[in-house]
Amino acid sequence: LTRPVRQAGRLARRLKSLGARVHCIPLIRVEPCLDQTGLRRALGRLRRYTHLVFTSANGVDVFFQEWRKWRGGPKLPAHLVIAAVGQTTAQAVRRQTGKVVVVPTGEAAAKNLAKSIRNTAFRSARILHPTSSIASDTLSKNLAVPVDSIGVYRTSPVSSSAAPLNTLLAKKHPLWVVFYSSSAVK
Repeated sequence: LTRPVRQAGRLARRLKSLGARVHCIPLIRVEPCLDQTGLRRALGRLRRYTHLVFTSANGVDVFFQEWRKWRGGPKLPAHLVIAAVGQTTAQAVRRQTGKVVVVPTGEAAAKNLAKSIRNTAFRSARILHPTSSIASDTLSKNLAVPVDSIGVYRTSPVSSSAAPLNTLLAKKHPLWVVFYSSSAVK
């Protein structure tokens, strides 16, 4: 699993219960962007947005760290429709706010999220999307309303993972690699 144990724990436990030998080898490190000016500016006008959309638990964590610094607590404007790309991201939002309104069914992908948002959006909708600094524009391409995608976290390779990963890949037994993020694949 290409994540730290604390983020891969549930899947690791499930695979172990099925008899798998599981190795957690994080390939990327996630850190808040050094410059959060764009996010702080968006927080200052949060009431203008109709939707707050998250496509990763990492984006949730960084958004709420900044929100607490700016507002001092987790309470968001009541009118905001909150959306999450999948169940793991929705759980991260629920830990922060206690609510998530839109979670697509099926694959946790931005395209599915956009489809679900279209069911709750209206012509005057305006969406705030705190995301990775290298995220694709899939969400904005699939919505006909303004989407302010703001890079709030970045990823970088974990060089110390190369040796253990190469050792595992060189073994001659069945091996599955689970990538949690396109950043880890790159």
